[in-house]
Amino acid sequence: MALIPRAAYGGGKTKFPTGISVSSAPTKTTYTAGEALSLAGLVVTATYSDNTTEDITGQCTITPAAGTILYEQTTKIDIAWTWEDVVHYQASQPITVSRVLQSIAVTTQPTKTAYDKNDALDLTGMVVTATYTSGATEVVTGGCTASPAAGTSLGILGSQTVTIMYTEGGVTKTASFTVSVNVKIVTWAGGTDQEIADMIDAADAGLINLQDYWAVGQERQVALSAMAATGVGETHVAQTVTMVLMHAGGKTLAEPTASGQTSCNYIVGLKNGLANGTSGEYGYMNSSNTNSGGWKNSARRTWCNSVFKNAIPAALRSIFKPFINKSGTGGSSTSGTEDTTDTFALPAEIEVFGSTTYSVAGEGSQFQWYKTTANRVKKCGDSGSENFWWERSPRSGFASYFCLVGSDGTAESGSASYGALIAPFGCI
Repeated sequence: MALIPRAAYGGGKTKFPTGISVSSAPTKTTYTAGEALSLAGLVVTATYSDNTTEDITGQCTITPAAGTILYEQTTKIDIAWTWEDVVHYQASQPITVSRVLQSIAVTTQPTKTAYDKNDALDLTGMVVTATYTSGATEVVTGGCTASPAAGTSLGILGSQTVTIMYTEGGVTKTASFTVSVNVKIVTWAGGTDQEIADMIDAADAGLINLQDYWAVGQERQVALSAMAATGVGETHVAQTVTMVLMHAGGKTLAEPTASGQTSCNYIVGLKNGLANGTSGEYGYMNSSNTNSGGWKNSARRTWCNSVFKNAIPAALRSIFKPFINKSGTGGSSTSGTEDTTDTFALPAEIEVFGSTTYSVAGEGSQFQWYKTTANRVKKCGDSGSENFWWERSPRSGFASYFCLVGSDGTAESGSASYGALIAPFGCI
């Protein structure tokens, strides 16, 4: 392309340039940002009025100059040549410079960054900006991927990192931001089984304190599946029971929680005895009249940790943790206890009454809920009549008795094969 001022023509000249052109492009015309310009192979030719040509490459001014570091903003080489210090000519050579990704950043956070557990990740409102080696920037949100992906259920409590990835020209860069995944706070009575389990998971992780939200004496309706007799003298139909928060803490866990907590949050027990249909059904501690081996060797202990445990709804079953229990050894012993690891158990005499009438010392301490005398009375199911119910304590000095609570809430004892109501407790 030529710029030829007509005023410069004449002066006796019979030959003058009519224009210049790139007659041979540089060997290299495609670059990656950051490379140096090479003019090797470039030939610029002037054409004259008499149709002759001349290689004027060495006489030209080329911008940018050879060796210049190129970035994507450069799309051509400008060539300038001056004839006789008067007439100026110009040409250009296109080149391609591919940009190079340097970094990405989440320049606008998603609208939602706080979630309840199991909510779906929502990236609406997020803006991701790429920066290139030239310093240029561009919004690239639509080309990004996320881990976890949008729509993923956020099941891990606490702060969770979301990683954003963007790839261009074979280069991948990442950025991240955090969201908070919180447990939904529900009441012991009103939350779903899963919401209750989620709150306990949060407590186990040290994220919340259950005692800030729940209190001793609060009740919850729980649907139990049917239970077979399996050698303990009774069967139980599927039924809904009332589970009460009976004590804050009070039992040592067999294993610490994820946050290192070694004691339970709450002791949870049945408000009344199990029922069979519309009436109570009564079971024994052992099929024969012996308390040898105490609670540890009793048929009822096996039943509590297997049959009763498996009747708890699956979503709630995992909230009950194995704990260390202390119980008399039975067999006419008048002192001493031994440890068992249980998931469900029957209360000891002292855990109901706060003192011992028929049992040995050392089996625990009174549950707060049982400090109210009326709470020691249990019915056959929530709507039946009051009756005797079993404790796990062997009677001191007797080889065949376990302790009971009378239908009026007083301390009693009875033969191991006697039929009485069953009301287990567990720890959460």
